[in-house]
Amino acid sequence: HQQQQYPHQQQQHQQPSHQPDDDDLLFETARALPRVKVPPAPEPPDMDFETRRAVPRIAVPELPKPKPQFAVGDECSVYSASSGGWMRARVVRAESGTVTVSYRLADGGEAQKQLMIDSENLRPA
Repeated sequence: HQQQQYPHQQQQHQQPSHQPDDDDLLFETARALPRVKVPPAPEPPDMDFETRRAVPRIAVPELPKPKPQFAVGDECSVYSASSGGWMRARVVRAESGTVTVSYRLADGGEAQKQLMIDSENLRPA
């Protein structure tokens, strides 16, 4: 009498594959590797001791801002404390680091002021 085999009882007779599958790759990458001491890289023969020392950091001074240049007839702005703000002005004299500017006041009058060219109260238009 012959036994009937159902599909879930059938035995499969296949040779194991020698190609790695995903599980084999995961196993291989998760395996611990022995630690190996790596010898230090040899130093280049032309390196001297001075180049390996720590060099202290120093503050680098800022370059001075270039001084604005003004010529007679140039338009500029001048700060007027009496008017409480910046006024449009015109350079009427420029010599050796100073300028004289002329500007109109709010009441219609005219005023002049002499300033150093790097003054905070004077700026180019």
